[in-house]
Amino acid sequence: MPIQFPSGCLGNGVAVGDFNHDNKLDIATIASTEGVNVCLGNGDGTFQNAVVYDQFIFHQHVMTGDFNNDGNLDLAVSDQGGISILLGKGDGTFQSGIPTGLNASFPIFTLGDFNNDGKLDVAAITASGIAVLLGTGDGRFGSPIVSTAPSGAALLVAGDLNKDGNLDLVTSNSSTNSISVLLGRGDGSFQFPVSYGVYGFLGPLILGDINGDGNLDVAVLPQNTERMDVLFGKGDGTLGPVTGFFSGDFPTGIAAGDFTGDGDLDLAVLNNPAQKLTVFLNLR
Repeated sequence: MPIQFPSGCLGNGVAVGDFNHDNKLDIATIASTEGVNVCLGNGDGTFQNAVVYDQFIFHQHVMTGDFNNDGNLDLAVSDQGGISILLGKGDGTFQSGIPTGLNASFPIFTLGDFNNDGKLDVAAITASGIAVLLGTGDGRFGSPIVSTAPSGAALLVAGDLNKDGNLDLVTSNSSTNSISVLLGRGDGSFQFPVSYGVYGFLGPLILGDINGDGNLDVAVLPQNTERMDVLFGKGDGTLGPVTGFFSGDFPTGIAAGDFTGDGDLDLAVLNNPAQKLTVFLNLR
């Protein structure tokens, strides 16, 4: 039975985490007007009404992480001038956003420790390139470290594709029908992007060990198609040729998880506007 969300929980984008240490998952969404909605979970699939933070400020993208290493989840959000961090108090409430400026309006970003200092950083797509904000451990950041971005970079994810202990980036590039790998140097900078052509105008992508060989692979959804493209990683930062799978009509979202409990990674693809979910069970 579908669950109706209470007032204010719906929004653009969603992040999930236990914000008040009660072992019940909570959600944060971007308000359709202004602010960030936080809805604490009741533990039965329902949620309390939203409490709004950063009121009167427009945001677009939200992720969770511990930016001050206090054991409490914080929120990272994009805004009109860059990135803001809302530090969590551990009781389900949050402080006002700490803004950091970037050469981008509502930048798409991802999180990770890109210089291996134990502090969470931000990598964002900007007009200048891929900008990494190295965390100082208090919700603030140093000056951006900018690396060359592939043409048309629209989305990005982080993972260690060549097993050197440094996080790398993979971008989907909407204007060039390609994905790109940027190998991390371990200091917040990245090598020049290496691109791989895929089928059609690109949308969401994820990283995961899909074929169970210990190497990270890339799954990406070409938009307005009926397919999912997978590029299997070789473990040295390079990717193999595209393998296409039928995904159902108009794939718009993708997630990974072990849905059968057999230890293998499965994939779920959201089909919109058909309002269907296509699940790929790993039968290796």
